[in-house]
Amino acid sequence: MRAMAPREPLVSRGAATHRTLALRLLRASAILVAGLAVAMWLFGDTWRHHFPAAENANATAEIRFAHFGGYEEYVLWREAIQAFEREHPRVRVRQEFVVGGQALYHGKLSRQASAADLPDVFLVQAGPFNDLADQLADVGGVLNAVPNPDGRSEEISELDVLGVEAFRVDGVQRALPVCGGPLLIYVNLACFDRATRFLGSVVPQPHEDWTIDEFLTIASQATIRDARLEGGAQFGFWHPRWVYYLPFLWSFGADVGDAQGWALEGGEAESALTLYHDLLRVHRVCPGDAELPQVWQDVAFLTGRVAMCVNGPWFERFIEGGVTGDIGRFDVLPIPRGPGGRWTRVTWDGAALNPSTTGARRRAAEAFLRHLLSGPVQDRLAAQGLAMPARRASLDAYVTGPRAAQRARFVEALAYSRLQPRFPRFQEVDQLLNRSLDRYLNEADDRSAREFLADLRAEPLIRACFETGGGS
Repeated sequence: MRAMAPREPLVSRGAATHRTLALRLLRASAILVAGLAVAMWLFGDTWRHHFPAAENANATAEIRFAHFGGYEEYVLWREAIQAFEREHPRVRVRQEFVVGGQALYHGKLSRQASAADLPDVFLVQAGPFNDLADQLADVGGVLNAVPNPDGRSEEISELDVLGVEAFRVDGVQRALPVCGGPLLIYVNLACFDRATRFLGSVVPQPHEDWTIDEFLTIASQATIRDARLEGGAQFGFWHPRWVYYLPFLWSFGADVGDAQGWALEGGEAESALTLYHDLLRVHRVCPGDAELPQVWQDVAFLTGRVAMCVNGPWFERFIEGGVTGDIGRFDVLPIPRGPGGRWTRVTWDGAALNPSTTGARRRAAEAFLRHLLSGPVQDRLAAQGLAMPARRASLDAYVTGPRAAQRARFVEALAYSRLQPRFPRFQEVDQLLNRSLDRYLNEADDRSAREFLADLRAEPLIRACFETGGGS
């Protein structure tokens, strides 16, 4: 008969049960702590909005400031907030930073406007501003109303003239410019060096007083599709979207239009659109989707696959931020001259106020807006090179450092800059223009520039916006 195994003592089994329960409780506690951490991360802003922190209990006002951008912008505005709170110890500024593209940020602003929950102070780009303008406070007297702590009054005349105009609607100043800049041609000099070595003859580089004809010749010579080229095939130019092509359009003497009417028609417009088409489909100096798949402009330029592109001063930080060696040699040149002269597009980011903000919060919001346009903040913004300052006296702080010569060209370009068209339902028109141009550039589309412009003019949205004063 088999011997029976000794029965496990009751005390031993009880201890095991307690250990199991302890482990389960420990696991549950860990899950609970992790869940609370995630909840605080996801809903922290909402909680702070409805239940201000104890540290703000002595504040006379708490205001919300929203902005977009990358990590550098986050740090810049965080430092500006800290400096403001030191000067105004009874005011707290809550920073609301939307991670992601500008479309996400402006989409959130639109939803907040619909819900009557706009931040007290917020940045807005010139394009989306058009659709929000009638929901923003009049800030025309903010700079002149109260002096800064040093006793000086920040006059609106100290800001860039076009920047101020960009945010004025029907004589009312709906925002004030903070930062921005014009578009110029970035040139990757390494591409020209490689093309010269490969061809065995000098490929000329662009110069400051070039024409559109010279631009086309240089872009053609810098385009080498031969896979034997070191680094792979390269192209002379990156084909831009319509807002980045505006400088060429204007340099042909053409225009898009404004709230007063549609103007994209006639011989000048046809010549500008013909070049836009032929750069990609005839001269083939720009890469098609199949030639550089899933690559966008900045990457193509920084990796030496494209020799030239249109961009603004904000692009410099990407070059400074990690591109080294031969590929890091670049220049910035004016838009080439055309039959209509030389023009470029300038854009500004503005600071706006929520019209529903009143009392102590309104006074704090106005003070913070003045702070954003003060010398110290504008000088700091300029020195970082994230964009050009709207305060003209701070331009000297912008033209510094190893890229001073290139930055000076952006300052010079302000003299021949124009604002992009301002018209009703800008976001919708922008999307329509991009879709229409994509179809026009398709190899299967055999329309002439004149036919394309006629079809565009007949679009219901264009007719609604430019024949009936904005449509609905």
